[in-house]
Amino acid sequence: MDKTPEGKDPSGSSIENFATSTLPLFHGPLVKIRIEPSNREYTVSKTLLCNESPVFSAMFKGNFRESQEETATLQEMEGVVSTQSIEALLEWLYLRTINFDIDSIHHEGHIVAAVELARLAEMYGITKIESQLARYVKERFAKCGYRHNPIDNRAVLPDEDGWILGTFLRDGHPVRRAVAQALVAWYLQSENGGYPSSTLTQEYPKFGADLLYEVRLALNTLKPIRSATFKDPITGKRRYLVKGENDEDYDEDDDEGEEEEEDDDDE
Repeated sequence: MDKTPEGKDPSGSSIENFATSTLPLFHGPLVKIRIEPSNREYTVSKTLLCNESPVFSAMFKGNFRESQEETATLQEMEGVVSTQSIEALLEWLYLRTINFDIDSIHHEGHIVAAVELARLAEMYGITKIESQLARYVKERFAKCGYRHNPIDNRAVLPDEDGWILGTFLRDGHPVRRAVAQALVAWYLQSENGGYPSSTLTQEYPKFGADLLYEVRLALNTLKPIRSATFKDPITGKRRYLVKGENDEDYDEDDDEGEEEEEDDDDE
């Protein structure tokens, strides 16, 4: 069973707070969530569900049919609404753990399931789960050899419909960022960006923008950052990664040496 580290509540709530604030949410009126066409039905604490989701709150507390029937019927949607994602969401609502009933030793399936859960939660405005899901995704990536061979990692490659995992989530979503972060090390350590990152950034500009942002943040962690240089593609001069006060931070001698080497290669 996959749970958060040490089974701790990520919110950091104390036992007293759980007993006085959280436990009462488990009681009181109940509502039902029905999944079609699989015809699965779940009974849930109305207060607990509505406390986390403004969308469900509007359904069950407003002048909608769901409020009168105390039942919400959800249509299955590939990559978003499924019995697996609904059951995982309900477990998180009650236990604050991320867990998927997947009989597989491969981490990719768990990553895909986590992104599906993230999309479901986003659809219903459940934001408290996002950072916890991002940590789960990163932990799974860390265990699956993502850095050494992302070619075999289907979690960072386009699916059969040509979509890259996570890009359906809003810009800046923690889980969407985690998927892009999984390709940063490979992109930086492989010559010319390497495959598949060089292809992905050209054919999938949305993912390319995500990766560019994460690469920029990764470069900010270089040590020692103030001595790291790069070759300006416009002038051919070497500049420090950290911009100087007069924007003239480059080593002409080093740059001239590089140009001479390039001329020699041309000959």
